[in-house]
Amino acid sequence: MLAYWVQYLNELNLKCVLMIILMMILPILGLLFSLENKLSLNSKWNEDVQISDEINSLFYEQEENITSTAHCACACCFCGRLSIIVTRCSLCKAAIYCSNACRVKHWTISHKYECVEIEGSENQHESPSNGTHFLLTEPENDKYSFCEVEPRKYEGHVYYIEGGENIVEISDETALKDGCAVCGNPSSKVCSRCKAIKYCSQTCQHFDWRSGHKFQCLVQKANSTEAAIVNQGRPANGNVVNLTNSNEVQDDAHSSSPLRLEFYSGKTSSKALIRSSMSQVATNNGQKKVEDQLRSLEEELAKIKDENMSLLSERGEWEVRARNSIDRLYSFRKENDHQLLILKHENELMSNAEKQARQMTNSLSQRLHCLQIAVESGVEERKKQEEYIHMLQNECAKVKIELQEQNKCIKRLTLDLDKTTQFPRRKTEETRQKLINALSEIAAVESNANCAEVSQPISLSRNPTFTKQGCSICLANEKNMAFGCGHMTCLECGPKIRECHICRRQITSRIRLFPN
Repeated sequence: MLAYWVQYLNELNLKCVLMIILMMILPILGLLFSLENKLSLNSKWNEDVQISDEINSLFYEQEENITSTAHCACACCFCGRLSIIVTRCSLCKAAIYCSNACRVKHWTISHKYECVEIEGSENQHESPSNGTHFLLTEPENDKYSFCEVEPRKYEGHVYYIEGGENIVEISDETALKDGCAVCGNPSSKVCSRCKAIKYCSQTCQHFDWRSGHKFQCLVQKANSTEAAIVNQGRPANGNVVNLTNSNEVQDDAHSSSPLRLEFYSGKTSSKALIRSSMSQVATNNGQKKVEDQLRSLEEELAKIKDENMSLLSERGEWEVRARNSIDRLYSFRKENDHQLLILKHENELMSNAEKQARQMTNSLSQRLHCLQIAVESGVEERKKQEEYIHMLQNECAKVKIELQEQNKCIKRLTLDLDKTTQFPRRKTEETRQKLINALSEIAAVESNANCAEVSQPISLSRNPTFTKQGCSICLANEKNMAFGCGHMTCLECGPKIRECHICRRQITSRIRLFPN
């Protein structure tokens, strides 16, 4: 039993140790699984972000290409439309809008929190040409380049100037002779370098300069008469407007005099315009060059229109792609939020499982401590039982020795018993001999016929049948019990007496006799 209990306790200890090891391993495996899920989710999120970044970079590259090819268009900061007529924020000079409505909406939504006033900004100028406002400076960001070109349509040999209160229709001949070299409107300003080409506004000069006048303009330093006329016709306030476009500053870095418009002395009446145009007709080569430039500009304008159409179509495609990418990004964010919720739920489950595991480990440690105490107490009891068993074994050895001694005594007693049984047998044999002798004597006495009276009682007393079978005490029953001394009585008289009625010895043993 002790060995069985010890084996059972050892098995319990092994099971408890295995359970503790399993409860320690399970949370570690759960943590590893959650970390793998997080790493896979992070990798998926990084891939999605890379895809969206690539799409956005492509979209921005395409937008840069559009803005670089379409020099005359600007992107609105609020709606994103490409517009020729643009306005800027009056404080920061960086936000660009296609209309006042976009400027007001952007200001009310977010720009009022981001706008920072730039002190001493002298780069923004407005040119009041026919009621429209044009910005003559480019933004600080080199990503966009803006052309402040007045919108105009060309049909045949007629220009339509848009944006003013009245639309003026002027033919090429009058434009070349009397008015502005670009739009044909009555002009009051000339180029500050060559003093030959007239412009009605800064925008026309800017457009003509970029279209090819910068290669034809020659600074006439020796022309003192025109300089005097210009000095006479210039107002006192010095109304000279400088262009601060970064591209023009780079193009005109080799010249000493900056590009500007100057008032000339001629009046703005039709006669003065005709006289000035007649002076310009003398330069036929210049007119031919202007006509060639106009034709080239028409061709370039048609090409630019085609390019604008293609770019607009590409822009539509990229907008669709951007919307799709935004939708995908939104769906990815939704999935990411959903998976974050799942991960939070899993983390809660893991924390609950860890708490349960800790409780289980605490309970198992308590049980293990109790089992250790029980094992220690069992070991002590086992030692006590071993001592008790050793004592019992000693007692058993002593009992065996006593048993052996008792067996020896029994053997001796059996020998004594045999001796005692042989003694009454000898006595019985002696009595038998005596009886035989008595019978012989009785037979001799019977032969004596003379003493009949005396022989009768003697014969009765010495009757062999009576002496052999009758009890000497009761004289009624047969002898069927013998004493240790060898005398016999009946069963009724034998247990009643303690001493033999013949030899007067103490009766030690009684033996029952059977007939024959």
